[in-house]
Parts: sequence; structure tokens; C-alpha cells
Amino acid sequence: MERRDVWEDLYCLDHDGNVLWEKQFGPINAGPFNDHDLSWGVANSAVIQQNKVAVLVDHLGQSLLTVLSLADGSPVWRRDRDEDTTWGAALVVTAGGRRQIAVNGFKHAGAYDFETGEELWKVSGGGDIPTP
Repeated sequence: MERRDVWEDLYCLDHDGNVLWEKQFGPINAGPFNDHDLSWGVANSAVIQQNKVAVLVDHLGQSLLTVLSLADGSPVWRRDRDEDTTWGAALVVTAGGRRQIAVNGFKHAGAYDFETGEELWKVSGGGDIPTP
């Protein structure tokens, strides 16, 4: 069976189902780290906080964590991540007086400042095929 790229897109709709904006993240390969020809697809969830939306896109290409404006989908910040496929979602928490985005990962887990994207901490050795 031939592997087909999956596209990661995010859509914002109003209450009537009309598309307000769309953000395309491009083709992703969300398969196991040891078989780049297999793709299982994606299963992450966008998280809305303070009129912003946080999206984690970890896969076998250029992984990233980004925060977008909920109003129009414009980027607030983006951080490329050295990660393999995860099926995690960003978790917004307040710790140490700062709003943070905590994420799980294959290579590491960590947290980023919600407002700036600055990496706050990291723990290596996440494990095979992490989920939240």
C-alpha cells in the first residue's frame, strides 16, 4: 500500500458553520519513528485561551508548536520542535505565576511561555509514541 501524506489544517467556523479563517500546516507524516513509509494520521486538538489558539504539530517532518490569533488565524508565535510523531495536545496551565503551554513528546516533554513561545523547561526521554 502506498503511503499518502495527510494534510494538517485548522479551520475556525462561526456558529452557523461558515468558515471564518483557515490555517494550512502542509503535508505531515504522522507515523511511527521507525517506519517513515507508514502514516497513521493525526489526532491532536487545538486549545483556545485568551482569544488565542494553541496548536501542536509533532510528526516525522518539521514539528512545531504555534499560537494563532483566534480573530483571524494570524501567527502570534511559532516554535519549531525537534520531535517525532506524537498524538498530544497543548495543555495550558499557570505555574510559577506564568501561563504556560505544557507538551508531551517522544524526545522530550516541556513547557513554553504562552505569550512569547520561550521554552521554559524540558525533560528528555519522553518515550515511544506518546499521547497526552
